Amino acid sequence: MSAAVPGPSFIVNCEQGPIGVAAHQRLAPGRHYIAGVYNGRRIKLFIDGKAVSQQTGSGRLRRTKIPVSIGQLAGGTALFRGIIDEITISDTARADDWLLNAYGERSTT
Repeated sequence: MSAAVPGPSFIVNCEQGPIGVAAHQRLAPGRHYIAGVYNGRRIKLFIDGKAVSQQTGSGRLRRTKIPVSIGQLAGGTALFRGIIDEITISDTARADDWLLNAYGERSTT
């Protein structure tokens, strides 16, 4: 997950190669809820509970010794400049409604 190229992007490495989506626009100043979901058939990027980019893709996630990159691309490029407040990684692909509700719960606290 990166937020600097310009704007948020989400990339997963699958057995057939990387699959990614991007917002292609910078975030407005302030707090945002960003989520990326890959379910083995489709990859999606959400900002503030709404899907902003998606594409089809298939394949199992590739096992690798390279660490997960959050706030930058692999290798430390395209660094996000700001505060990353909370991170959750799940082995369940969340539904659109679940992410909208999660955003709603976080935006009121």
